[in-house]
Amino acid sequence: MEVKILLILCLVAACSYTEVQAEPAPFFFDIFDIFKKCKCRNYYTKDCKMKSKKECETVYEEKCKTIKKKECIKEQKKECKTIYKKECTTKKEKECKMVYKTKTTYEKEMKCTHTYVEECKPSYNYEQKCTKVPKEECKYVDVPKTTKVPEEECKYVDKKECHKVPEEKCEYKTVKKCRKVPEKKCKHVPKKECHKVEFYAPIKKKNKECQKEVKSYKTEYKTKKEKKCEDVEVPKCKTIYKEKCEYEKKQHCEMSYKTECTDKQEMECRDVYKTVNEKKKQCKTTYKEECKPSYNYEKKCTKTPQESCEYVDVPKKVKDQECRYVTKKDCKKVPHNECSYITVPKCKKVPEKVCTKEYKKKCKTVKKTVPVKKEVTDCIWPEYRTGKDSTHC
Repeated sequence: MEVKILLILCLVAACSYTEVQAEPAPFFFDIFDIFKKCKCRNYYTKDCKMKSKKECETVYEEKCKTIKKKECIKEQKKECKTIYKKECTTKKEKECKMVYKTKTTYEKEMKCTHTYVEECKPSYNYEQKCTKVPKEECKYVDVPKTTKVPEEECKYVDKKECHKVPEEKCEYKTVKKCRKVPEKKCKHVPKKECHKVEFYAPIKKKNKECQKEVKSYKTEYKTKKEKKCEDVEVPKCKTIYKEKCEYEKKQHCEMSYKTECTDKQEMECRDVYKTVNEKKKQCKTTYKEECKPSYNYEKKCTKTPQESCEYVDVPKKVKDQECRYVTKKDCKKVPHNECSYITVPKCKKVPEKVCTKEYKKKCKTVKKTVPVKKEVTDCIWPEYRTGKDSTHC
């Protein structure tokens, strides 16, 4: 039965669906157009489409290249070379060598001996406590010290010194000199040049126009079911645990430390610097001028160095040590236990029932007449068409 009703509806929709067209309508249409209330139709307008074509022409272009040509000339060129001649002279030169001589000096050196002295003191438990305290005796003793002192010995020796004297010799030669001269050569080469030419071509454009839906409303009355609710009191209980405490006495002990000190003998030393004179060699150089006839009948003078040395006393600081006994306190911590009674809480959890009031919503359905606005749709064709003919072509 339902299938028959659906087929009748389809046939009615197909008959009532009329489309005003410039060309015949297609046989098949979209299934969703059955449920459309308003109609649509096609119409055509004149339009232009931009098209392009390729146009070519032959153009002659001048192409040039530079060629280098060789040109030569003859010219006179001066060529010189340097020749060296050997010339020698005799020169006095100082030769020195280092000689070491043994020297003995005496230095003061401290020598110490250690002895122990017994010292007794009363202790905290009424007994005597004895310790051996070190005692040092020191004195200075002369100690021989051998050192090697450097001394320089010099003498003058004849030494031959030679050098090369430069001499220039020149002559003229004929030389061929060439250079490259640039020369330009040109020719005309054909070249094809193409470009696009654009123009408008007329075409047929398809447009579609549809009826517009105009909506209006009318009032109708219908029965509506409404939900009505009210609050109902419901009791809610739960068990909570409260903490309950009792107090009891407990012994508490703490370890503390007391400081006890005794006197102790300790050696303390410090560095002392003494000034001692030391022999140091000091030298100075003097120059003596000596002149001799040279190869070109002129005098050639040279300055010969002469060195003279002597020993001078130079003050020097020597490190020494001074020692003495100092009384210092030796302290240590003795443990001591202290106890007392303190109050300590002892707690446990006790159950307790607590109730509160809660409200729940209870609802029921009630029938009610309500006015309803119903929408009514009408179809109207547009006054003006949107598609227009193009003026480009």
